[in-house]
Amino acid sequence: MNRLIALALLVAAPAWAALPPQAQNLRDLDTMVRWLQHHPHAANTVQRIDLQRHTIEYGDHCVVIFKRDAPPSTPGWVGPVGALRFERSNCPIVAPWEAKP
Repeated sequence: MNRLIALALLVAAPAWAALPPQAQNLRDLDTMVRWLQHHPHAANTVQRIDLQRHTIEYGDHCVVIFKRDAPPSTPGWVGPVGALRFERSNCPIVAPWEAKP
């Protein structure tokens, strides 16, 4: 019986678990804030961070859109959602005076 328990623990150890919603929100927020830290023009004019739509609104009607990567799981298994990644912005993300010639 002890061998069976040990085997079960060994097999389950590298398993990925889905994060609870509040933990996933914090992870997504961290990704979005890190993006803002690398884009001061957007950060200086940020108006709203929307965790439901995965967007950041900044400047004059500018929106940054993030998209979730495909989940790193085996079909039929429950696992974590994919990471949030920058997809696009409808405005320049670099201020004109910051642009390289």
